[in-house]
Amino acid sequence: LHNCVGSLSNKSVNSFFAGSISATDKIVAIGSYRQGKGEKGKVYLYDIEKKLLTEVLGPNYTKWFGYSVYVSQNVLFVGSVRDNSVCCFELV
Repeated sequence: LHNCVGSLSNKSVNSFFAGSISATDKIVAIGSYRQGKGEKGKVYLYDIEKKLLTEVLGPNYTKWFGYSVYVSQNVLFVGSVRDNSVCCFELV
């Protein structure tokens, strides 16, 4: 193992930030499934090259959005376990 060269954190109490993580060689998807009003949840995309963190919001009906995440080259899948649903996003 190597030393940690950087970190991301979220100060929201009980947000379960980084409860799920998936990565490609360019993007890291980070689930924070109990963050936000009503525990709607959020997902963050971190661009490794640009060092840019982007927030992804789910549809209004979701609850615990970001419980599971999977990212491939151009697609992000996000699970909302409390709604028994999966959202699919095309990454552009």
